[in-house]
Amino acid sequence: MTGTQVAWLLANFQSLVLVLMRVSVFLFFLPIWNNRMIPIAIKVGTILVISLLLTPVVQGYLPPFPASIWAGVGILFSELMLGLTFWLIVSFVFEGIKMAGGLVGIQMGFGMVTLIDPQAQGQIPLLADFLYLAALVLFLVINGHHLILRALVDSFVQIPMGAPLAGFLKLPQAIIRLGSQMFVLAVKLLAPIMVALFLIQVALGLVAKTVPQVQILFISFPLTIGLGLLLLSITLPLLTPYLVSQFQGLGSVLNRVMLTING
Repeated sequence: MTGTQVAWLLANFQSLVLVLMRVSVFLFFLPIWNNRMIPIAIKVGTILVISLLLTPVVQGYLPPFPASIWAGVGILFSELMLGLTFWLIVSFVFEGIKMAGGLVGIQMGFGMVTLIDPQAQGQIPLLADFLYLAALVLFLVINGHHLILRALVDSFVQIPMGAPLAGFLKLPQAIIRLGSQMFVLAVKLLAPIMVALFLIQVALGLVAKTVPQVQILFISFPLTIGLGLLLLSITLPLLTPYLVSQFQGLGSVLNRVMLTING
């Protein structure tokens, strides 16, 4: 093997290492790939395949390979900040869906019904877990993961590796604003069900006052649970277009954040 071939292999290997740094951090934090139920071998294989495919595409946008360990640590820290930023943005949507499920579950009487979530390593309300899994399936059906991968490719162009940390100091206000949208999303998703269940509780309270002989305690639980499940089954198909618009808007939000970091 000639010296030219060795230099070519070394340059491509160094490019692959740089791409691996960003891809591994990027996918490690984001939904689907960060699930604890996915075997480590599949995660590592996915990261390696994506990195091998991306290296020739983004090689022209990569910085020189770090000449020292400290320079490499600086690049890795910058990539961790970028991965955490993207994780927060995507998580706001899914956490808003979880929050909506938890609020409706409490209104329906499912406040004490929880499941052990291996991902969060804790308990999660039943309806919150159901809505989260349904939203995750919808995210995959509309190819939301393609938006994430496209943002990953665009990040090599818009945010050079080892970008100055000063760019991340511009993000707190944007992150806070996006975080507030999580609560707006939770209320918008299932507000009709919450209002209907609240009116049912008011009606049951009036019945208990006017007709004390009626055992409201034995009536309220099956009534609220049954009506809540009925309203949920009616509302979910109507919520699909709204969730699709939220997922499709993630691409533009990620692009604006990248422009903010680089600007």
